[in-house]
Formats: sequence, structure tokens, C-alpha cells
Amino acid sequence: IEAALQGKPYQADLEDCVAPVLVAVKQFGTLTASEKCIIGNGYAGRCDAKFNDPRYNAVIDFKTTKKMPKEAYIEHRLQLAAYATAEKAHVTANIYISTLERGKISVCINDDIEPTFEAFNHLLKAWQWMSDYSPKQ
Repeated sequence: IEAALQGKPYQADLEDCVAPVLVAVKQFGTLTASEKCIIGNGYAGRCDAKFNDPRYNAVIDFKTTKKMPKEAYIEHRLQLAAYATAEKAHVTANIYISTLERGKISVCINDDIEPTFEAFNHLLKAWQWMSDYSPKQ
């Protein structure tokens, strides 16, 4: 998917899996980054894709799964809320890609960034306390 997003060649036998993702991400605007390292206050991670649209910035994460969810799993929403906060993005979305039904995807848009980030931050502080970890300021 990364190669396809960047307009690079990818395996032809994956076309039926990649094409629906490329169609789905069009709603988020123009790709501005893929596999971007994001550093927040006391946490870091790698974002699958970041998009800009005249209305908003979006952080997108791709997940493969056997069971297609009706909404994003909470741990995935927490991850993206952290990325969105660090990147000042307005929208996040998890795009689930079925490993059982080729070409089947589910786009879960998460519009609750602030309360989800607040929950993430509480969990982060608990983990830091339990791990005796103090990020350098």
C-alpha cells in the first residue's frame, strides 16, 4: 500500500487488494507523508499515512484483519489520537483490510480525537509510572 500511495510500482497480483484502499483514501485529500515518524510528549510511533485537504489534516492507519470491525478498535483509536495530537491533525481513520476476503475493506473515521487523546494520556502516564520511565523534557 505504501508503494501504491507514493505512485510506485507494486506487485500486480495485489491490485484487487490495493485498489479499494486507493479509492478510499481519496476522501482525505492529498498524501503528504507515509511511514512518518511521529514524536509526541513522552511517546513516539510511525504513522502509515498523512493527508491534507483544504478542510482538514488526516492521519490514517492501515490494519489487516480476519474479522472486519463495525468501528475502530479502541487501541487503534488511542494510537491515532496520539498521532493526531502530535501532528495537529483534525481527523483520523483506521482502514481495515480483510485477510480472508480479497478486496474487502472497512473505513472507520474517528472524530473523537480530544477525549480519546485524554484517555491515551492517562494510560501513558500510568505506563510511565509503572515502568519508572521519565521522558527527557
